[in-house]
Amino acid sequence: MKSPKTYYFFLILVLVAFFQSTIWPANLVFLLLVIWAYLRSPQEVLVTALFSGLVLDFLIGSHLGTKSLVFLAILAVILFLRSRFFPKVLNAWKALPFVMLSVFLGSIILSIATNWLDSGKFSLFFLFPAAFWEVILAVFAYPIFEYLSLRWEKGEDSQLQLKV
Repeated sequence: MKSPKTYYFFLILVLVAFFQSTIWPANLVFLLLVIWAYLRSPQEVLVTALFSGLVLDFLIGSHLGTKSLVFLAILAVILFLRSRFFPKVLNAWKALPFVMLSVFLGSIILSIATNWLDSGKFSLFFLFPAAFWEVILAVFAYPIFEYLSLRWEKGEDSQLQLKV
């Protein structure tokens, strides 16, 4: 049986994807995935990226798999850099600059790539303001999700101790 943290995160992910597809067209799901990439294992991040890209494509109504492909490519690079240059555990304030830089550069690449894959056109229209707001959101969202991730892990540890 999967842990509750996986179900909670997928619920949050679907709600954020719905919010992104209906109200605010910033890359909120990508922001969430970058934060998840700095907190969780690479396998969990890539499966989540695949699933979230499909959900987002379905909700937006674009070609199915476009965002998944771009999410997987960008997050694979982020995960490679994280494993190569960072220790296993970073606290929120040491990792936050790297998260902000990853969100900013990844958001620009994501916007260019999905626009090109969906429409075949190259456009930089409204690119930097959206990336700026996503970086501002990362400042607030990363410590919250780090706290939730640590709390979920402690909850799993206490359940394991009670079962043994």
